[in-house]
Amino acid sequence: TIAAKDPALGPLIDGLRKRGWRASSTHNGFRQIITLPKTFDEYEAVRKGSRWKTISKRERKMEREHDVRLALFTTEKCENWAPVIRDLGEVQQQSWLPEQGGDMWFVGDAHVRFWTDVFNAQRRGLTTRIWVLYFDGKPVTFDFNIDSGGCRYSIVGSYIKDVHKYGTGSILMKHMVRDAIDRGIDKIDMGIGNTGYKTFWGAEMADALVDWIAYPPGLRGLGMYGAATLLQAARATRSRLQQVKARLFDRAKTAE
Repeated sequence: TIAAKDPALGPLIDGLRKRGWRASSTHNGFRQIITLPKTFDEYEAVRKGSRWKTISKRERKMEREHDVRLALFTTEKCENWAPVIRDLGEVQQQSWLPEQGGDMWFVGDAHVRFWTDVFNAQRRGLTTRIWVLYFDGKPVTFDFNIDSGGCRYSIVGSYIKDVHKYGTGSILMKHMVRDAIDRGIDKIDMGIGNTGYKTFWGAEMADALVDWIAYPPGLRGLGMYGAATLLQAARATRSRLQQVKARLFDRAKTAE
């Protein structure tokens, strides 16, 4: 995945094609960026309304009903990531992900080894910051981010189904934004998807993102490219049919 206007993209694809590679692309979505003010008070001043107040009410409710602990793990201080990764995996296993076939990033030996290597690697200019919320000693929600320069990248967050009524994802998001402002971060890259939720936090559409896949020269690469092209065409046709079906349904409802 790369920004559609990335200046390195054109020369890279041209260079691959000159060497016999084939390449295809699909539109992935748009980056959603939160531009941060200098203080949290400035940020909070424009988020007035019942939805913003509800976050604070739910936070007070969960503190009344549970023994609450909010822990922050960072690559600047954390020396043992094993229990942290275990807790992230426990949250994902009790979330909606298993039912929806979602990516279980922190479950399984291969994933645990991968993230252990990632978190233990010393990379100049990159800082991992993970908030984990515990109810009565049990991990229930997490929010995983990486800081690079003046930008914070929101990577992934999950919560167990049992805490849905508290809106714990929003509670952690509020802490995360405050922390970013306190650290002098200029913007938060929220990635793609769920525009309604991200717009509430101040995200605005930015660069278009494109998925590029390159296929090596030769018959194997040609076969893979052909299959991918057919699959892409089938998805486009299905999308158009769904749009037509939706329009026909709207007309039928209007006629009633």
